[in-house]
Amino acid sequence: MTEDDRKDYEKLLQLRELVKDEQEEFQKFACTVFTAQVASRPQRLKAEIKRYIDEYYGHRLFRPKYGPRLYEQVINVCNRY
Repeated sequence: MTEDDRKDYEKLLQLRELVKDEQEEFQKFACTVFTAQVASRPQRLKAEIKRYIDEYYGHRLFRPKYGPRLYEQVINVCNRY
């Protein structure tokens, strides 16, 4: 191994160490950001509230099906498959 090869190898080792340090720093940063996002995430809805929302929007979503149709239905897409 020549002197230039040894210097190049030492530079490679230094670069690898630098990259390793940067990866560890990024890992710590990502963990802190992720834990902060999880902590600020809203909690789950209570069962009563969820039931109210399901019933309210379920009723409103199916309401147009009960009214008169303004078009002639060609195929029934819902029961096709």
